[in-house]
Amino acid sequence: MQRGSIQIEQNAEFVEDIYLAVKSMPLFQAEFRGNLAVIVPDNAPAHSQMETRMPGYDDCDLLRLGP
Repeated sequence: MQRGSIQIEQNAEFVEDIYLAVKSMPLFQAEFRGNLAVIVPDNAPAHSQMETRMPGYDDCDLLRLGP
């Protein structure tokens, strides 16, 4: 369990780990291969620079919620 505020870099790594885990799942490979993966974070300060910190993937889109 982490205590304290979540840093932007940690958050980007966490989201990338989730993306890679989902893309490697057999169900995703069987049913959703070729589809765009969409990740929707909220508007927390740690998410403000996620688009620039997470590596670009052609099949992934980040949509941030507005305030």
